[in-house]
Order: sequence, then C-alpha cells, then structure tokens
Amino acid sequence: MKPSAPLPQAVVGVGAGRALDLACGAGRHAIWLAARGWRVDAVDGSEAAIRLLLANAADAGCGGRIVGHVADLEADPAVFAIAPAAYDLIVDCYFLHQPLFAAIRKGVRPGGLFVAALHLPAPDGGRGHRFVLHPGELEGMVRAWGWDVRHSAERPADPEADPDLGVAEIVARRPDAPAGARGGVHAAHRRRPQPRRRPTPRRRSDHVRARRRLAPAATPNAPAGEQRQAGNVRARRRSSSRW
Repeated sequence: MKPSAPLPQAVVGVGAGRALDLACGAGRHAIWLAARGWRVDAVDGSEAAIRLLLANAADAGCGGRIVGHVADLEADPAVFAIAPAAYDLIVDCYFLHQPLFAAIRKGVRPGGLFVAALHLPAPDGGRGHRFVLHPGELEGMVRAWGWDVRHSAERPADPEADPDLGVAEIVARRPDAPAGARGGVHAAHRRRPQPRRRPTPRRRSDHVRARRRLAPAATPNAPAGEQRQAGNVRARRRSSSRW
C-alpha cells in the first residue's frame, strides 16, 4: 500500500523511532513505517479496520512493531490520550478534528516531526464539505507554534479522490529543547551541593580524658613541690569522674 504524500519525503534521512498514526484505517502509513523500523501506535475508531491492519502487518512481517488501538478520536473526554512528548513522529492524513491539534503539538518530542495531509475546499470553489481547513490555515497554525516548517503545499486532491476537495500538506519539526532542559530525567538527579555539617560539640567527659592524658605523673625522687602538684592533679581526676 502506497503511503500518502508528504510522508515518504518527510522521513528521508530520519532515524526510525516511535510514531503515532491517527485514523490509521487499514494501515497503509503504519505498515509502511513499521517495515522501515519504526514502532507505531495505530489508532482508529473502527474495530474492523484495526483487525485488518494487524493482519496486513503480520503478512508484511512487521506486526511486532505495530500496536493497534480501537478508539474514537472525537470522543470528549478523549478515549485515546496522546501522551506529552511521547512520539518522534505523528501522522495525520485525511482526518480532521480540530481539538486534536493541541494534543498533537504536545505529543511530538523536541526534534520530532508532525506530518499531515488534510482536506481543503477545491481550488476552483467546489462544494467541499464541513471537514475542511481554510486555505493557509494549517501552515499558519503550525508556524504560530514556533515550529520549523520544512514543507507546506496546497494542491488539488488526487484524481481518485473527491474532485470538490483540495489538500493541504505540512511537514514541521518541533524545536529542540532548550539547553537547560535537555537533561530530562537525568538532570533531576544531578549532584546537588550538600549542606555544610556543623562540628559536633565535645562532651565534658572528652575534656576530662584529654586532661588526664596531659597531666604530669609524680616520680618518687621528684621534689616535694612537684609531688604536691601531681597529687593535686590526681585529686582533680577523682572529683572529675563523679561529673
């Protein structure tokens, strides 16, 4: 199954990571990515579509890299929540639900890509339908996010599609995280300066032991004055031991 433009061109030179395929259908984008090493969460509101996707993925030999989710992407509150900064690539082709854009913006990791192809009214002013963007709306929104727009185009729909529709394409890269925030979880565990410890006060008994070690000892032949001094020290030791 051939993927929609601009997905193939968007991932040229990009290392495989974790991708999210919104409204995946039978899986032409999810399987194409998984066959190239991407790990894909594929979401669709149709249980039959997810079963077909997983069968097609198994036939293609990449079923182990796709996780299928049956979820109504228009539900409020959301049934499938796009986790913040969880994906290196989010793909949204031909499924327009405006409230999803805020979650897509948060769900792409710094340095990751948002790739979309969404319907516009036909350039010749055909009838279209209510699930369309205004010309210039998709690019203007993504530029307002502050992202790097790598590709933006508005064109007629493919020949096999509804002739009353046009297509807006976008490939945009979320800026890298600021230098101070790149550490992620590891930054939170960087060594913090330890508080200075106050010296432990010496106990009174420590001072007594120190005086004992320094006290002079009397010798039998010492002068009477020295013997009296030594006796006084020994007396102080005995009295100190009772503290």
